[in-house]
Amino acid sequence: MPSRVLSLILTRGGPAVCRSDMDDPSSVLVGMFGHCSQELVNLCLLGRCVSNVFDGEESMGGGMMLRGVPVEVPVVVGYITELEALRYVTVGSQYKNPLLPFWVIGSPNHYTLLYSRNINCVKRNPVSVVKDKLKDAFDANCTDEGIATVEQMDKMIAIDLPDELVCELARAVVVAMVKKEALEGSIVLYDTFQSIFCKALFGESKLEELETSLSRPSAYSLYEEEFMMPYWK
Repeated sequence: MPSRVLSLILTRGGPAVCRSDMDDPSSVLVGMFGHCSQELVNLCLLGRCVSNVFDGEESMGGGMMLRGVPVEVPVVVGYITELEALRYVTVGSQYKNPLLPFWVIGSPNHYTLLYSRNINCVKRNPVSVVKDKLKDAFDANCTDEGIATVEQMDKMIAIDLPDELVCELARAVVVAMVKKEALEGSIVLYDTFQSIFCKALFGESKLEELETSLSRPSAYSLYEEEFMMPYWK
């Protein structure tokens, strides 16, 4: 097992490059009780020693930047964790939507591989991709209760959403419609925000067509295998 980890480190570019990926360069790959750290899990799955599982980077202010899954790195095998249900971490859409239907599931004491033999379960249409970007922008501005204000909409639509996602005309339409539909004139919920945005971006009839264009079975057979990530005794 040590030789496998050493190979991953050298493939990444060596110890110095791995440490430059981390939020804290003094972090270790093997944590308490010999279990691998999140950095080592990410190195196995992404080829990067980043410290988090959200998409992209998050600024903490004061020049401190937390690094998650790089947007330019294709995610072949996904990752989800039981800790997200406990609200300890947030897994980004890149890890949740890998290229292949394989997901490593993290738990406090072991890892499980969840997979499907049906490749259709990871196929996505343009609407679902846009909704992921909208969710990221909304979550970055809303409260812990999932509520944003009309004032935050201006920043969210003008700054946090990428230019290639929406033209200036659509931005203006969305801002006006969100303000009109806001609860009590100021409170905005995600469902309202994404519904208005998608209708403005795609058009109501085209949106319905896109959402039904990807033919998927109503259920999938999933398989589960327990395994051990790299560790030392």
